[in-house]
Amino acid sequence: MTERADEIPAADLYVIAIGTNDVRYRDEKTCAMTAESYAEEIKKLHDKLLQKTPQARLVFIAPWYSTDGDNVSELSFAEKTVLNEEYSAALKSVCQTLGCDYINANPYIKNMLDKNIQSKYLLDHIHPNIINGVVMYSEAVLKSG
Repeated sequence: MTERADEIPAADLYVIAIGTNDVRYRDEKTCAMTAESYAEEIKKLHDKLLQKTPQARLVFIAPWYSTDGDNVSELSFAEKTVLNEEYSAALKSVCQTLGCDYINANPYIKNMLDKNIQSKYLLDHIHPNIINGVVMYSEAVLKSG
């Protein structure tokens, strides 16, 4: 994302949800392979966006939760969950340092998916469906922020 930051238009508010694929795909060519390198990329993106609009507000959303049915990732569910928590903690720390807003909607999403049939909200292991999923993810962000 930092390499393409110049393509992002100037704005007063940026809501940024990145990092899920860094956790899930583990490809050194395209992914931040550690929580520390992810945090460094977030800092770079922050700085580039504020160069466009110095008074802009930045809101970062923790990398999205993906279920145990995620057959795309080569990681086990446990490994993926640990990495997601590490990346989320790194993002939270960066946001505190930079004075940005941080939202972790994952506990809300996980709770909803644990209490309901996942297909009610998801197309697959991570992507919300258009009917209930988008609403639930939106509620998760708004109620967690």
